[in-house]
Amino acid sequence: MQGGFLLSKMNRVGIGLIIVASVLAGSVWAQSRPWWMGMSDAELSSDPFVGVTENGRIAETGLDIDTSGIDVSRVTTTATSFVGSLSDEQRAKLLYGLQDVEWRRWSNIDTYQRRGVKLADMNDHQVDTAWALLNATLSSQGLKEVRSIMRLNLVEGELLGLTARMNEHEYYFTFMGIPSADEPWGFQIDGHHLALNITINAGRITMTPAFFGSEPAVAPQGTTYAGETALQAKQDAGLVFMRSLDDEQRRQAIIAPTKSGQDLVAGAFADNAVIAYEGLRGDALVADQKKLLVELIRTYIGDIKRDAADAWLTAVSAHLDDTWFAWIGGTDDNAVFYYRIYSPALLIEFDHQLPGPLGRHPDYRKSGASREHIHSIVRTPNGGDYGDLLRQHLNEHHRQTAK
Repeated sequence: MQGGFLLSKMNRVGIGLIIVASVLAGSVWAQSRPWWMGMSDAELSSDPFVGVTENGRIAETGLDIDTSGIDVSRVTTTATSFVGSLSDEQRAKLLYGLQDVEWRRWSNIDTYQRRGVKLADMNDHQVDTAWALLNATLSSQGLKEVRSIMRLNLVEGELLGLTARMNEHEYYFTFMGIPSADEPWGFQIDGHHLALNITINAGRITMTPAFFGSEPAVAPQGTTYAGETALQAKQDAGLVFMRSLDDEQRRQAIIAPTKSGQDLVAGAFADNAVIAYEGLRGDALVADQKKLLVELIRTYIGDIKRDAADAWLTAVSAHLDDTWFAWIGGTDDNAVFYYRIYSPALLIEFDHQLPGPLGRHPDYRKSGASREHIHSIVRTPNGGDYGDLLRQHLNEHHRQTAK
């Protein structure tokens, strides 16, 4: 256990060295490089975490989650077993301080330079304990979505002849804090089209930001996992809800009738995105439509273990009247579209994207957005991402500075 605390001290020294190096090197490269290459520790530290907001100012979320029915003991136990299964060298790569900037370094890009310990570098027992941790943390729905995304990553690699780079095992684990029954801690799994940020704090388990994506979304014949799918329930439930709206409700919900590009806003390195409310407000829905909206939200929140999901969904559903639904694109059976579900307590985005790397394959080459490339994100706005840990750290820093 001492290794974790020593590593935290080493990280602070390392970040300091990175900041110095960044200043010496100048900022032109940082300002000009594309977003998908990410941000350095120094850049993230100079852009303190605030969270997704409507106007740049933190608002009261009203998110009151009842933790009395949530059991996090199995998550903690399996996490302890996973950490214990690793070598000293692996643990040195895995463990970070509780409020380390490492939380914010996730990305959905396959070539992004990640830290931590990846599945490909684990032995069979370590891989089994890693999956045991995910099994304890996620529902069967969520576990299937994760496995499908990983399998479809291999499928993309097969289609492009890039399986060394795109496969089921290029997914990295990092821990912030040390698994404990009494103290807050968390872990992150990060790789191509997948980034989950799990925190356990005071009996509460959270999972935002949670990025799920895939390209392709359906594995074609001739590949290892032919017929495998991802994100189809999230896609289909969105269309079902949209089609439940009457003409006037659709007029309000549709913020753009044609989808021409990428519309997801709050993805990687957008922790502080400012997004205005727009579209159709929840208090304009009738009872049956509200039920459909809750079921749509459940396709996302339901990815975490059942007791935590039920408590989270109950808390979010209490604020449906303050929830906005926005839509871009068509509504026919094969339509490509974007939708957003947004309140002070929850942000969900779903987006049919332009072709990514798979667009180089002749069967997937097209000029517009495609159902074969999907991105989605779930966030807790107003500082609630990462289990409130980064917001608490920022508030504590401000209190100390004010003294």
